Formats: sequence, C-alpha cells, structure tokens
Amino acid sequence: MGDQGKELRLIAMAKSGWVWLHEKTGLPWWSTLVAGAVVIRAATFPLCLYGQYHADKLSSLAPELERIRAYVSRSSGTTVQKIRTFRRLRQELLKRSSSSSLKVVPYGKLVHIPLFITAAASVRRLAFQRYPGFESEGISWFKDLAAPDPWYILPIVNSAILIANTENSLKANEKPSLNSSKRSLGDLANSLRDPQIVDWMKIILQGMTILVFPLISHLPSGVVFFWTVNSLLNALQQTLLIGKGKRYVGLYNRTELLAQSKGLADSLFHDINTSVEDARLQLSRIQKFVMEYSKEPVRMFQEFLLNERRSKRLSLPLSAEIRKDETTGKDYVAIVMASPDEEDSSSKA
Repeated sequence: MGDQGKELRLIAMAKSGWVWLHEKTGLPWWSTLVAGAVVIRAATFPLCLYGQYHADKLSSLAPELERIRAYVSRSSGTTVQKIRTFRRLRQELLKRSSSSSLKVVPYGKLVHIPLFITAAASVRRLAFQRYPGFESEGISWFKDLAAPDPWYILPIVNSAILIANTENSLKANEKPSLNSSKRSLGDLANSLRDPQIVDWMKIILQGMTILVFPLISHLPSGVVFFWTVNSLLNALQQTLLIGKGKRYVGLYNRTELLAQSKGLADSLFHDINTSVEDARLQLSRIQKFVMEYSKEPVRMFQEFLLNERRSKRLSLPLSAEIRKDETTGKDYVAIVMASPDEEDSSSKA
C-alpha cells in the first residue's frame, strides 16, 4: 500500500507539472504535450551523449586490444598466466585512454524510461479525469485528447516509428567494424552485436511492437500523441548520436577515434620493454657484485642493496640469505624478494 501511495503521489506530481506548463505557457494541450516531451528528452540528452561518446571510444580500442592479444599469445607462460597478463594490459590500456566499461552504461535511457512512463501515466490520468481543455485542445483529426484515435492513425504512426527506431538502433550495433571488439572487451553489450543475435532481437522487439498495437489503439489520443512525439525525438536523437549527425553534437566519427587510439598499444609495449630492460640491468649489477665479493656475501650484499636504493638505481624489493643446497649440501647465497617488513627495516638501517 505504501509503494502504491508513493507511485500515485509521483503521478500526481507529474500531473501538476503538466498543468503548470499548460498554464504558464498558455499553449493548447497538444502543444503542451509536445513541449513536455522536448523538455524530458533535452534533460536526459547529456547523459545519452556522455554514454555514446565513451561507447564509441571503447569500440575504437578494438584494434589495439587485438594487438595486445597477439603480443600476449606470443609470450611465454601458461594459459592462466597469459590470461592474467592480457587482463592487466587491457586495464592499463583502458586507463591510458580514459575509458571504462562503467562509462558506457546507458544512464540516459535508465533515467529517461521512468520519466517517460511517469509522464505518460500522468497524461492518461488527465485524460480519464477529463481535465478542462483536454476534450477540445487537440489538433486535426484528434481534437479530443481524452478519447482514442477514431482513425487509428496515431497508433499506426507510433508503431511504425518504434519499428524504425528498433531497426536503426540494431543496425548500428551490427556493423562489421565493431565485431572485433566483441571478443576483446568480453562484455554483454558487445556480445549482442553478433549478427544472429541482432536478427533475433529485431524479430522479438518488432513483434512486441505489433502485439501491443491493440493496447495502444485503445489509449487516449493524448497519451498516444505524447508517445509518438517521444518516438520522433528518439529517432532524431539516434541520428545525432549514431548517425550522420555526430559532428553536430561534438562526437567523433570512427575514423577519428581510431586515429586517436592508434599507438596506445605501442606505447604500452615500449613501457613494458623499458621495465624489463631496467630489471635486467639491476640484476646484472647484482650478479656482478656477487661474483666479485665472495667473502661475507650476505653482509656485503645487503650493503650493496642499501647503496643501490639510496642512489635510486634499484627499485626491486630484493634481499639475500644463506641457503643449503639439498643435493650437494653446500651453502649458497640466495637472492629473494624481500617481504614488506624486511624492506622497511633495511631501508631504516
């Protein structure tokens, strides 16, 4: 009962918003519904723009991710080690490109859908209550916004736009240029770009649109008109975000994004090789020291490590200890990775 009360209060607030907009603007009700749909779409558009920008950016990293995959596959190690290495390098690549899977979450849709449902429910409430002006401030053949469309034109137009929007949205996702990112990114959104899955989704979504047509045709004209305007605005938004209108809203096309991300993998490989070479130099100096100093090796080695750290030529947390060879029984100096406590104590010394 409490949840229902909250829902009713929410719809009542939305209804009050419609009345306020109608009275403040002095527009007829059909124009008020158009204005309300524009306001809702405009309020959520920045979130949609943000998500689309990062979705395009993440998709453009597919070639670089494939290069990392090839690099890891050629490296030595077990399969588990290679998987861990690839994941670590992938995260580093995403970090360097300022990308993240969380940034491509469709926040705009997640916000817009409940707003649209609430607004449509409040329009339906206005129609059922026969709010003043609702029966006469329609337009053309649907003057009465509280009654269903007598010619079924609005339901037909709305269904056609919904089907077209579904077609365009899924078509954008099945572009071959995006398929390579499916396996690399491994997330659900990209797996849905598989052509067979896209075809099934198209059939299901368009079939649902046809099945709900009888329900739409019996709704008040005001509700269907508001829904139709929202569908038209959604089509315009798709054109701006995933169509030829990208440039007008500040989005880069795929060629530009590929050019921006090109070379990120090379930069990553260079840093890896530099780190490996630096580690080799550090170990080479250590080996040379061990060969030159055979007396009191542990003490001499610890002094050497301390000097190397002070001169900032050593960053590896190494230490030395005497161990006994199980086969020969002879003692030898073992170079080991020091624990954090040992490293702290040695640095204080």
